[in-house]
Amino acid sequence: MMDSCDNLIIDAYNMIHRCRFRWGGGMESDENMILYNFIRVLNSTVSKFNPKKVYFVLDGKPKERLEKFSSYKKNRVIQEPTEEDIAYSKYFSQQKNSIIGFVKENLPVTVAYHPFMEGDDIVYNIVKYKAKGESCVIVSNDSDFLQVLNEFSERVSIWNPIKSVFAEKPNYDYVSWKAMVGDRSDNIPGVKGVGKVGAEKILNAEGMLKSKLSDASFSNQFSLSYDLIKFKDLEGNFKDVLFTCGEYNMEKISCFFEAAGFPSLSNEKYINKFNKTFSNIRRLM
Repeated sequence: MMDSCDNLIIDAYNMIHRCRFRWGGGMESDENMILYNFIRVLNSTVSKFNPKKVYFVLDGKPKERLEKFSSYKKNRVIQEPTEEDIAYSKYFSQQKNSIIGFVKENLPVTVAYHPFMEGDDIVYNIVKYKAKGESCVIVSNDSDFLQVLNEFSERVSIWNPIKSVFAEKPNYDYVSWKAMVGDRSDNIPGVKGVGKVGAEKILNAEGMLKSKLSDASFSNQFSLSYDLIKFKDLEGNFKDVLFTCGEYNMEKISCFFEAAGFPSLSNEKYINKFNKTFSNIRRLM
């Protein structure tokens, strides 16, 4: 496992959503507090891995998956939001936009985005093509990234920021396993009657998955879930993925911290620490 790398690839929305919560638990709603949490988390994460390059990968609309399965991720939508839900959603959206704007405008961090592609797919393609042959650390607690370890474990690590550990490579094909088990967080059904232990047994027994796939019901359920879970390969074609990178200016960043009302970030000690973290990051534009 690595404590430095060529490429640090951050699952942007995963990190932003983690910063919604106070360190002791509970949603943040104070003005600019999520932004404040994010700056601290980003600085400590980049400093920890001392990368040459940093990617901040955003989510677009999962158009292809929704066309295959209209209920994909619909469980995340509040059906009858209260006024409090609406107000918090507006607040969080504003904080999220402030975070993305700060990164885009001020840091030597490459922001990657496609309007109709999820960030997970972009991360996979960065690993496979843009960072080909280079060491990578993916920062996310999303277990879907385990499929990257199946393919690139010799040069890729996945850092789980919740547990503060590196993920372990599964000893079976993760996509096939999860296609059988399903994914409640994404509203992916899986194969009826197959649990976690059963799915692992099927994959570890030679020829069993092939035999199961001869059953039409099993095959149809498995194939749908497999297509929803597996990352999409762009085959090196990044023409529709937007990559942007800000101009690094520590004086401008210091003014930003002051204007946002962050005295603990705008003091000389923290500014020097922040500059040490980002001054040597290679700007990819």
